[in-house]
Amino acid sequence: MIQILNNDKVITIKEGDPCKLSFTCKSVDYTGPLSLQSSCGCSTPEGPRYVEDGQVFNVIVDFNSTGRRGNNVKSVAIITSEGSYKAKFTINVI
Repeated sequence: MIQILNNDKVITIKEGDPCKLSFTCKSVDYTGPLSLQSSCGCSTPEGPRYVEDGQVFNVIVDFNSTGRRGNNVKSVAIITSEGSYKAKFTINVI
């Protein structure tokens, strides 16, 4: 299992400003590969490709705010052989 320790982030930025979010996660009773998948093309996740049981790690998400005014509700799936876990975030672009 992957625990997302700081989920459901909400931030406000100006359109065109760079935006980078960090999610702290922990592997619980899981050792193995993982992959990351964004809910859309405006977000790019980065993180480890393999974790050990008990490992605390960060998933970094770059969000492209250009042309995305308003509330943007997005997620990144952290996928393991045991299941998928979603890190969720809302970015209000003004």
